[in-house]
Amino acid sequence: MSEDRRMTVGEILSKALNLYRENFGRWVLIVVFVRVPVWAFGWGSWIAGTALKDVVTPPAGGGRGDSTATGWSWVEWVTWLGGLLVAICASGIMNGALTKSVSEAYVGNGMGVRGAYRWAWGKVGRLVGAWLVVAVVVAGGFVALVVLAAILQSWFGVNMPAVVFVAPMVTGGIFWLWFAVTVPAIVVEGLGVRGAMGRSRFLSRGNLGRLFVLTLVVAMVGWGGSYGLSKLTVGLVERVAAEGSRIVESCRSSAAMMWVIVVMPWSAAAYTLMYYDLRVRKEGGVSNAEVERGEE
Repeated sequence: MSEDRRMTVGEILSKALNLYRENFGRWVLIVVFVRVPVWAFGWGSWIAGTALKDVVTPPAGGGRGDSTATGWSWVEWVTWLGGLLVAICASGIMNGALTKSVSEAYVGNGMGVRGAYRWAWGKVGRLVGAWLVVAVVVAGGFVALVVLAAILQSWFGVNMPAVVFVAPMVTGGIFWLWFAVTVPAIVVEGLGVRGAMGRSRFLSRGNLGRLFVLTLVVAMVGWGGSYGLSKLTVGLVERVAAEGSRIVESCRSSAAMMWVIVVMPWSAAAYTLMYYDLRVRKEGGVSNAEVERGEE
């Protein structure tokens, strides 16, 4: 069983790293199984959309496929939205499978790639639904204040650049902290989308500071590493390829994806352990019955 004691954020991150080392192969394979096909699909959609744009839109411009307002044709929009939808659905399943494997490892059981995905497929509606709803809520927090600031500036002449750039990050960030352990609640307690989001909101109450520190560290490692590896890769590739060429952009995207594959299991482990720690702080721990019920 899991440790029924409170952990600091540092202990959670350290424990997550230790679990990652012990389960490196299976957790990386869980991520690779989805991320690589989704990445390939995204690039294929973009290339197909670009090629179809040339067919649908006459060379002189202004044809059926042209979108003068954005510079994108409707074909490119359709392929982009299709790729986004596929990525969201696949990521929801992958995150559920990864969280399930992490949870089983933490409580002393083992679950391989096949078992994790078999379990996730049985909960596909909940996992994809939760991933989509949380993404919409968090994005809505960003967008709502941007729109509000634009209205204030347009209607009342109030210029608030700080509000435009800072406030949406705060609002969207708070929404994420509220719902950061939604997926672990589905995995461990077998809840639906609404119940898991409510559970995450309850567990996060009074612990937003700890969740913020955890999220900040994970984000710095994830985004910082991805940016650094992408810059290094592009710098090397541009020695033999033209700047801004398709091969350069492909290498940039590949480098970012590789870093995501490496970091995502550790990130999932950190949030899963945070969930268990919040359960200890709020309720004294997680029972064996709950863990077994989550397997159903």
